[in-house]
Amino acid sequence: MPAAPFTPAERAQIRMYLGWSDQFRDIDTRLESQMDTVGNRPEADVGAAANVRSILTKLANVDLSLESGMGNQTLNTVEGGTSFQGEKEMAAYRKHGRNLIQRLAIIFDVKPKRDYYGEEAASGGMLEMG
Repeated sequence: MPAAPFTPAERAQIRMYLGWSDQFRDIDTRLESQMDTVGNRPEADVGAAANVRSILTKLANVDLSLESGMGNQTLNTVEGGTSFQGEKEMAAYRKHGRNLIQRLAIIFDVKPKRDYYGEEAASGGMLEMG
């Protein structure tokens, strides 16, 4: 039995976490093709599609933890300035998110284009083709 196709919402999440632009998906089609392969074709691995959906759920939980944690940050005055209490916990969530994104990249055999959990998103540059 083939894997169920990814919904438009799932496809948008996959693109977002891997840092691929929706705007240029018709030019750089590799991720789109991989999503079709993993999520639709009869010979596709049902387990891979299930893994992708599991990872998307975990990434949504990481996002929720980061959003919740932002409200729990407290300022501490330390020598040399001010720091947020809980900063290490937030960094751990980001690191876990990056690890999950790498798992997506492995399943789809693509490289993430931008760091979703980075301090700031990289932008611009040339499209990687191939």
